[in-house]
Amino acid sequence: MLRAMMLKNNDLTSRRSYCHSNDVPIELEKKFKVEQPPGFLKNAQLISQKTFTDTYFDNNQHQLTCNDIWLRLRGEAFECKVPMKFTEERNGRSTGRYQGVARYKEFSSNDQIMTFLSQMESQGVLSTFSNETTSFELPSWLQSRGILPLWPITTTRTKYHYQGFTVDLDTTDVGYSIGEVELMTTSNHEGAIDKCAKDIADFCDREGLDTQGVILGKVLELVRRKHPDVFEKWKHHGLFNETNV
Repeated sequence: MLRAMMLKNNDLTSRRSYCHSNDVPIELEKKFKVEQPPGFLKNAQLISQKTFTDTYFDNNQHQLTCNDIWLRLRGEAFECKVPMKFTEERNGRSTGRYQGVARYKEFSSNDQIMTFLSQMESQGVLSTFSNETTSFELPSWLQSRGILPLWPITTTRTKYHYQGFTVDLDTTDVGYSIGEVELMTTSNHEGAIDKCAKDIADFCDREGLDTQGVILGKVLELVRRKHPDVFEKWKHHGLFNETNV
């Protein structure tokens, strides 16, 4: 079933804005409300406008998403966004958010994703199933653990580059619009990560972007509308204790 979903989608290769030279990236992002496109985009470089479908995965206990772990299939590629509290190589204290700037490690290879999820099993974050497979193919590995496709969402994204930042304007198939300012870094040093977060927060303030209150991401808004029981479960697990989630 999972293989059947891995059909070619639009080419999503795009320019990313980095604070440091790259390896496995850490993504820093801050969401903003979109009633009309921000004025500064008139002077920004338009990178692309594309429509794509993400399918988000979890088990029936929602153990991934309740821990702010977002596993998705985009086109033919799996991606897994992991909050910094679950990553290992950090210099200094565990970092949360700086003025509403979210920080995620982004795994984009199947081997990385399987390794990380195996660690989550060994730490008790994920349930361990008795029907484990020896397969090294991620779709079969996920299915054997009851991690299945649950929430498809189609997004039209307009991507810009401005003053060293990536700015995305997204509209989903449920009519939800949201903006995001993003930087990427591969430095695991606390000071470098915090500098990127501060740069994003300062940029949003400088350009007058509306970042006040709780701003839900696309899949959170989809689930709020269509699966309120899951949304309430996420609230119970504290996913909305921070602004800009």
